[in-house]
Amino acid sequence: MKILVISDTHGDIKRAVNLVSSIKGIDLIIHCGDNKRDAEKLAERFPGIEVIAVNGNCDMHMGTDFTIVKTNAGDIFVTHGHDYGVGYALDGIVEEAKNYDCRAICFGHTHKPLCVERDGVLIVNPGSLSEPRGGSEPSCAVITTEGDKLFANIVLYSTVCGVKEERRKSGNLRNMLNYSDGF
Repeated sequence: MKILVISDTHGDIKRAVNLVSSIKGIDLIIHCGDNKRDAEKLAERFPGIEVIAVNGNCDMHMGTDFTIVKTNAGDIFVTHGHDYGVGYALDGIVEEAKNYDCRAICFGHTHKPLCVERDGVLIVNPGSLSEPRGGSEPSCAVITTEGDKLFANIVLYSTVCGVKEERRKSGNLRNMLNYSDGF
């Protein structure tokens, strides 16, 4: 099974559409929130691929805040992450995933890609395709299952689609005020 994981598209699905068109063999798209409507648009655009999405902090409670995705290699806990303080620590989200006996976590919110394992749980944040932060490039993640094993990789948009765009320059104060979890 091949799963494309995206998050924090914030109304801009152009890159997501390009990725889905470029990465062959996608069985499932997971959207980790912000903007959940983008996931609905992707489902309309690619009717042969299942799309699962959760609410983000900008989604005005349009449905579920988390879901469990069943795979042949184990369950994946999917959430946006803001309710678990992922900008500060991963302990809370790891504990929650373990409470549901999940082998992996997919979350967003920070707009920064991450792929690590902690306490036997695979932790994946695909970053953001439209508004990357922390010096990162637009990115997604690809999770594959082989038998009872889960594998994940962060994939840069420029690597798949061959386009490296100049990053938008923006002020630190604006970012701090708009995106801080502390306010």
